[in-house]
Amino acid sequence: MVGWVLRTFSTREKDPMLTICNSQIWPILDYCSPLWSPGPWNYKEIDLLEKTLRSFTRHIKGMKELDYGQWLKALNLYSIQRRHERYKVIYAYKIEEGLVQNISKDNGLIFTYHGRHGCRCEIPKFPLYNNRAGKARDNSFALTACNLWNALPRHIRNISGKNIEFFRGI
Repeated sequence: MVGWVLRTFSTREKDPMLTICNSQIWPILDYCSPLWSPGPWNYKEIDLLEKTLRSFTRHIKGMKELDYGQWLKALNLYSIQRRHERYKVIYAYKIEEGLVQNISKDNGLIFTYHGRHGCRCEIPKFPLYNNRAGKARDNSFALTACNLWNALPRHIRNISGKNIEFFRGI
């Protein structure tokens, strides 16, 4: 995808390249990402995704002498891992507010309110019989979204009754 974009468009200026990135590259990398994105401990898979963005941003004028983290800061972009984590938290908020259907009736996300800890996310425990099932559970949307939700500060987890745009803006 990146090669096609770079062959098709000759400009390497910042603004047109960011527009191209927003219209051609992000939609493919972000499509349905709450469900398929790798867990935070799968460094190899995360690096493969980040490699796409790295290879694109490297060609923007003025970025060659910077490292990847500085590129992202200079271009005001988030890493792909950060974007996927954000999408998972937003989707968990939608489930908590009832804006979308829970992932499963029996094994879905459960949101409970504790006076001291605020709104917490839990998933039902079910027995794991082999290592492969445990790995699948660890990489599942339910577990990663719950962990990310519970890592949010309490004042953000306790937001309710607001529209999704308000939650995205935080």
